Amino acid sequence: LVLGTTSAGKSSWVSHFFGIGCKKAADCQQDVSFTIIETVSEEEFERFSPVCDRGGVYPTFTESDLKKNVEDIYSDPRYGYVFTLLDTATTLSTYYTQLAQFSNTITNLALFQTILINERYIENNPNRDLLNRTILIDSPGFASEKQMGSDLMDKFLGNLKVLQALYKLSDVSLFFMPATQLNMISNQLAILELSLLYSLVGMEKMEQIIQPSRYQDDDEAGMLSHMIKKLGSKIFGSEEDTIYQGTAVWEKTLFILSKIDLLQPTEDAMRHVYYELGGLLKKSFTYLPIPVADSILTLALPEKSVRESSSHLKSLNEKLKALCLHSPFEKRVEVSIQGMCNDLKKTVAQAWTGYYDAAEIEKILD
Repeated sequence: LVLGTTSAGKSSWVSHFFGIGCKKAADCQQDVSFTIIETVSEEEFERFSPVCDRGGVYPTFTESDLKKNVEDIYSDPRYGYVFTLLDTATTLSTYYTQLAQFSNTITNLALFQTILINERYIENNPNRDLLNRTILIDSPGFASEKQMGSDLMDKFLGNLKVLQALYKLSDVSLFFMPATQLNMISNQLAILELSLLYSLVGMEKMEQIIQPSRYQDDDEAGMLSHMIKKLGSKIFGSEEDTIYQGTAVWEKTLFILSKIDLLQPTEDAMRHVYYELGGLLKKSFTYLPIPVADSILTLALPEKSVRESSSHLKSLNEKLKALCLHSPFEKRVEVSIQGMCNDLKKTVAQAWTGYYDAAEIEKILD
């Protein structure tokens, strides 16, 4: 799950990851919906492509042609051959199992689209196996609080409802933060905290808390902080009560400090931005603990860099490869099942006390 602010480099990284310019990268917001991006076999691609004929001839594109930025997807010469776009209705039918519970919200607000990439054009990519195993979900850059009028409230709450479900569904979430605009991301961090609280608390309880907030707070600038404080006071009592004593809540979240190549190439400049980021994270999360340094990667894309700069790009790819080999989701399921079994054994043992001795109970339970 790819999250972050407008113009944080999300689309640029998605295109770099697949080695194909499939998303338009610009300095202003381009997307207003979530975009699923994945590779599919040539046969499956032909089912959805408006251009390809089954078994037809495919055009040849050079590596530089494949990596070119998208200006207009429908007039792009690669459209229908290298990648194709699915609308909301087709996306819902394709991923119905995962999105069924939010189908009405998604349909009414047009919250989803899909980009399918033809496997034929990644045959020479050294990370081909990783690409075939990975599905990315690119989120729209969230608007700031001051831009969020009452007419956009329904869409905001719809996005929030879907976002928390995607967070629970995903194996890892990447939160992009541009190093050149850290002063602009506090609202987005608040949305992230709200989404995590939503996923941890549950939909029904969250709905009861959020819905009244829509009408009781006329100050748009304070809407997010109002929601978070109201939610926290209902669930945790006070701001001192956190969900976890530690950073386990960030187990599957990585914060990506992007566009570091645009900073002045001095050690003082980097030290300043890290200090600013640390202070921002500390003051932005009301109920969640502060992420540790291991959860933060710095990133500069080779084709976007204006100078030679070190980054954790390779480290990020290695982390994603590890996810494909050892799914954190499967691990969490196994841990949860084991935890339930242990709780069940304790409960049964207590119920049987008085009928059997401890050794007999242990033997039966084993």
